[in-house]
Amino acid sequence: MSGMPPKLGHLIGGLEVFDGEIEERLNPANINQVASLFHVGTAEHMDAAVAAAENTTSDWAATSRRVRGEVIRKAAALLENPDWQTRFADAMVTEVGKTRAGALGEVEKTRRILNYMSGLATDAEGDVIPSDQADVLLYTDSKPVGVAGIITPFNFPLAVTAWKVAPALIAGCPVVIKPSPAAPKSAQLFCKLLNEAIRQVAELSIEGEDAQRAINPKYLGLINLVHGGPDVVEAMVKNPAVQAISFTGSTEVGKILLKMAISERGDNPLDPRHFVAEMGGQNAIIVDKDADLEEAATQAVNGFAMGEGQRCTATSRFIVLEEVYEEFKRLVVEKTRALKIGPGSDPETQVGPLVSEQAVTKAINSIQAATRNGMELVIGGNALTEGIYKDGHYMEPTILEGNPDDESHLALRQEIFGPVAGLCKVQDIDEAIRVANETVGHKHAASIYTESRRSIGKVINRLEVGMVHVCRPTLGGDAQSGFGGMGGDTSLGIREMGKHALAPFLWDRTVDIDFGVGSESLDARSR
Repeated sequence: MSGMPPKLGHLIGGLEVFDGEIEERLNPANINQVASLFHVGTAEHMDAAVAAAENTTSDWAATSRRVRGEVIRKAAALLENPDWQTRFADAMVTEVGKTRAGALGEVEKTRRILNYMSGLATDAEGDVIPSDQADVLLYTDSKPVGVAGIITPFNFPLAVTAWKVAPALIAGCPVVIKPSPAAPKSAQLFCKLLNEAIRQVAELSIEGEDAQRAINPKYLGLINLVHGGPDVVEAMVKNPAVQAISFTGSTEVGKILLKMAISERGDNPLDPRHFVAEMGGQNAIIVDKDADLEEAATQAVNGFAMGEGQRCTATSRFIVLEEVYEEFKRLVVEKTRALKIGPGSDPETQVGPLVSEQAVTKAINSIQAATRNGMELVIGGNALTEGIYKDGHYMEPTILEGNPDDESHLALRQEIFGPVAGLCKVQDIDEAIRVANETVGHKHAASIYTESRRSIGKVINRLEVGMVHVCRPTLGGDAQSGFGGMGGDTSLGIREMGKHALAPFLWDRTVDIDFGVGSESLDARSR
């Protein structure tokens, strides 16, 4: 292998620490290419990063919200620069196999997230409340909780990191980031972006040599990052100095981390109000008998195949009324067959490789288990290993047909996290809603394609998901709206993004000021 990339270190207290074993991240489109090299951290590295962040806590908390918001605003402005856009896109294409269009779309999404989050810095917060007592001012405000631990996934290594880190910083919390081992360079670039933004904010920087701005030493522990695996995550979660944790990943891991944070920190359990986990999704599109079938089929295929199905809002189930079932099935097969599969570096590619060989194996095994249990293979079902695919982690986008009430028809019940969807037939909208709600524990997102106001009303009122879409795909969400599911195997804690994004990183307080002008006795209070 030639042209080896530079080794990435941990970012601890403003320094890049080159320590630990070296791990290769191979390009999933071509495993003969090393996408990145990084040092694997240990629990000791994580403890050092948390200590560096803790040393910054009081200074950052004392910095005005206006200045904190300015850092995020500067970062958004930097993402308008084509050089930064190219650096991030190159990293995501080579590390996780994104298509070029998908990677650039994520950069733009991140810029919008940062712009929105920066405005939260000076939004009104708290309430003035009439007191029971005369001449008493009663109001609420908030304070940062302390160090925030951020655990990020491979599938959106820039956007998800941004929508976790930005509100933490605005709230006044230094951060320690533990990125996915599949996307070390993408995460490191984001830290560099933030540090460049900090340098450009006059209140946080000093004049260095050759009139170049440098970060003021008291803010050097603001942004920290440690590469590594489960032992590094465990060290973060068990460290009592970490007072907020935001995680995106699998349902199984999310639940383990919450239990660990509460029960395995001795006398310092994490307050569960400051734990956020975004986990699995098994999202449905309901296709009504009066739907625009061409549009519904297009968005269904985009929803399950684009992004290689490796997203928590991917469309995994097509629930279709019997009157239009055969025509919808014909359309989705036609559109799936037309998808161009290839490396993300090819501008014509619509579906890239999966993140790893293990991901392909898991998806193919799930497909085979489903067919053994009676599901019919409609299209796809195979790994791609010949020609341009021989050195990558590719598979065919796959649709399986089955019975939504058969618990063994796994593609209609389990998250596969690949370009795989289950297709099923129902009699009416009421049955469609029942199937969407009953056959899966993942309550993230759902969509309906219909022209019927009655159907829309039923879906909005009765679907048990965190995000309901009407004549739109299940994918994603706007920065200004909350992102997340409805408990279960999908979400723990408050929803991310939106106007409540800062909440996990803040303590709410009540302030009670007695002006001493004839106030009544405190005996009137119950406690």
